[in-house]
Amino acid sequence: MFCRAFNYSTFILKFTSKIVLMRLCIVCLVIFLNQYSILLAQQAKPVPLILVDTFATDLKYLVLDADKIASVNVFKDSVATNLYGPGGKNGVVIIRTKEQINFLRLNALFDKYELPDSLRKLRICIDEILVTQPGLILADPAEVAGLSVINITDWDMFKSPVNEKVINIQRKHNNPGKPDSSN
Repeated sequence: MFCRAFNYSTFILKFTSKIVLMRLCIVCLVIFLNQYSILLAQQAKPVPLILVDTFATDLKYLVLDADKIASVNVFKDSVATNLYGPGGKNGVVIIRTKEQINFLRLNALFDKYELPDSLRKLRICIDEILVTQPGLILADPAEVAGLSVINITDWDMFKSPVNEKVINIQRKHNNPGKPDSSN
């Protein structure tokens, strides 16, 4: 009887280990497919090169009052490629400001607001919207109301809420069409 019980428990242990291993493989496959689909989605949408007074950025990460824009020039196709090389293959948008602005990148914002080193590794939001490429943040210091550490709820790939601390860059003026919360 002992031998049968021992063999049975060994079988259960091996079977359970295989189930755990199979679940782990499924989780890894889901993570891989999720990352691959994100990569494909990013590649599927051609994004033009955005230059603001010679600084490369993304419009989502630009903290600038629209009233300070003097002109916007758009270059497409071969003209963009001739002027800006391979970086211009999806077009180029050049935004010129009315006055000279001393734009700040993320680390300069951290320095200006004396953010401690212990917090600089947190993820970044602008007006509580998560930033996926913080290196592209470009801010007019006159348009930044402040930096603060806030808690946000993000959703992981299993649709579970994940609470985390992030650094939030608050604009003084919100985007057009978005209600201004300061009124």
